[in-house]
Amino acid sequence: GLYLFRPDKNCERFNRTMASVGIEHAMPYDVFLKALRLLVKNNEDYVPPFGKGAAYLRARFVDPAGILGVKWSGVCLASFSLTPVGNYYPNGLKPIHCGLSEQPRALPIIGSNKLAGNYGPSIVMKSAVINVLNEKGLDVQDLLFTRVEDQNKPVLERRLTEFASANISIIYEENGTTILATPNTNEALPGITRNSLLDLGASFGWRVDHTELRMSDLLRPGVEVLASGTAAV
Repeated sequence: GLYLFRPDKNCERFNRTMASVGIEHAMPYDVFLKALRLLVKNNEDYVPPFGKGAAYLRARFVDPAGILGVKWSGVCLASFSLTPVGNYYPNGLKPIHCGLSEQPRALPIIGSNKLAGNYGPSIVMKSAVINVLNEKGLDVQDLLFTRVEDQNKPVLERRLTEFASANISIIYEENGTTILATPNTNEALPGITRNSLLDLGASFGWRVDHTELRMSDLLRPGVEVLASGTAAV
């Protein structure tokens, strides 16, 4: 059978994002779920076989009224799309190399909501940095960003936000306790896949911290760095 990944949490984020730009009317969960189920039912032939990929569902909203001005017209049009996708990393779950951006990925509030402005600026920055590093013989596949106000600080003091394509979390041991930590910042999207990993960590008896992570935390002895997102776990 086909399964939807945490549609309730995706609906919550959809409504939270609309509220962040002044759209006052939330979409009821039963309407959201009915739309997703209808979309999948009508396009199930495009869903890749198990282990070969997944179907990426996207919920969108736009103000369709013909009004020029920085305000909401009072009308909102929601749409849903389904796209078959392969593995984000075609070589499987293997360690990757990442570069460090000298510019922030997104401003506060925008970075923590599923808005188009959350992603657009990072595309050029990611491509530019990765191209330079790859020309130097480094096989870099992603870019790590730090807080807006930390850009002029020494590198190891900069606070982390997220990767260009995914959230960041780290796992490390401290005094016999396993700690799963993730940045507590409004410049990063509170990812649903990330939150699922945090729930799993808590179920293992690990301590889960939402805290300020710095570049220096990536140098902890034995630290593991995780990238998590709907497309990349």
